[in-house]
Amino acid sequence: MTGPPHILVFMTDDHGRWASSVYGDPHARTPTMQRLADAGTVFDHAYTPSPVCSPARASFWTGTTPSVHGVHDYLQEGRNLEPRHRHPGIRDRVHLGGLAQSAGYRTGMIGKWHAGGGGEPVSGFDDWFSSRFGTNARDGVQCFSDNGELARWEGPQSPRVTQRAIDFLRDTHRVSAHRPVFLFVGYTDTHTPHDNAPPLLRDHYRTALAGHDAPERFSASHGRAHFASPPPGPAFLNELADYYASVEFIDQQIAEVLDAWNQLGQLDRTLVVYTSDHGHMNGHHGLTGKGNATRPQNFLDESIRVPSIWCCPGTIREGRRVGRPVDHCDVFTTLLSLVRAQREPVVEEDRHPRPGQSLMPFLRDDDITGWRDWQCCEYGNARMIRNRTHKLIARAPSPDADRGFELYDLQRDPRENHDTYRPGHPAVPALIQQLDRYYHWFSAPATGGLQVVGNPRWHNDHEPWASG
Repeated sequence: MTGPPHILVFMTDDHGRWASSVYGDPHARTPTMQRLADAGTVFDHAYTPSPVCSPARASFWTGTTPSVHGVHDYLQEGRNLEPRHRHPGIRDRVHLGGLAQSAGYRTGMIGKWHAGGGGEPVSGFDDWFSSRFGTNARDGVQCFSDNGELARWEGPQSPRVTQRAIDFLRDTHRVSAHRPVFLFVGYTDTHTPHDNAPPLLRDHYRTALAGHDAPERFSASHGRAHFASPPPGPAFLNELADYYASVEFIDQQIAEVLDAWNQLGQLDRTLVVYTSDHGHMNGHHGLTGKGNATRPQNFLDESIRVPSIWCCPGTIREGRRVGRPVDHCDVFTTLLSLVRAQREPVVEEDRHPRPGQSLMPFLRDDDITGWRDWQCCEYGNARMIRNRTHKLIARAPSPDADRGFELYDLQRDPRENHDTYRPGHPAVPALIQQLDRYYHWFSAPATGGLQVVGNPRWHNDHEPWASG
């Protein structure tokens, strides 16, 4: 491939990595994701910086931790608050779209943004199409911001997002065929309610999953269930089937975008990235949801692990699996390195240090000496570090958490059912030291997560550290 690559990023909402043929699920029909994986590289240990949507997305766009960009929970859109009490998100921060635009890319943001004020276009994008009110998949009349103009649509959301993405690609090819493209497409079908997939898909999974009608048991080590799974029986089976159907529906939408781009002869010089903002649980641990499915918030593996599939013919190694821990901050750094190969962005970058490292050596079948063997995440007043053998959670005191630490032995207790924390545990000192070191470098005094306790609610009405 000569010249800068086009970049297509597909980020779904709440897609747990477990629900994909790429990661070994026997029920999920995801041929498009599988095709990308077979022709590219899969990261088997990809994580989100935060197990809830807005902070995870803000980290993808800025390359910084929530303790730097300051978004610590989902942003409640349409909230009737005075502007001074409404979280601004990252609208005014330097982000990947703006950096790509200033380096010569034509940039598009189509679908879910949910990183602050998505009803109005964010600077740095040549084309903007996002939901004005709410972010979940919906059927019926919906309102979008089409470059700031109100656009109404009646019907399922994802086909409209797909068509808008195809229109962006075709328009770019028509008016500036030699200009590289940066397109972000955000689907939401895998976010509750999972009820917008075609009936044929939903019926297929109700049959295919027959007998899988019981969730796991909830462990009191994680506090209390805030979003518990339906009880064993038809209700649970239907919810699980609808989720799988949503995954397959997204897979079909991605295929349409890629096929349209391929018809224009551009797919062979395009980097395609498929990922999710964070994970999801559907009966895992007796829960439905992600980090806010419990009180206090959790970092269960199904909440924090995400799919990460990369494909670019002639540039990325085919059929490779990478076992090192990576996250959205590494994705940011990798994509920025490709953007900079076109031209150094003229936008002045934030001065806050970014933790991400470029994944290009992995994608080219090299290894990176000294790559970390641990992963950190955060969610408000709680922080986590995970390595191959243990997971440690550390919390600042809040009205809803009387425990400062949790520790799970991932070798003896892979389902994380038993909190084994005690001050003298031999695994604890090194984990705390690494966790403190990480957030010493990648946290800012005014926006750090440990400062959220006691502040007025300004993300949403249900911040887990503020609830009683």
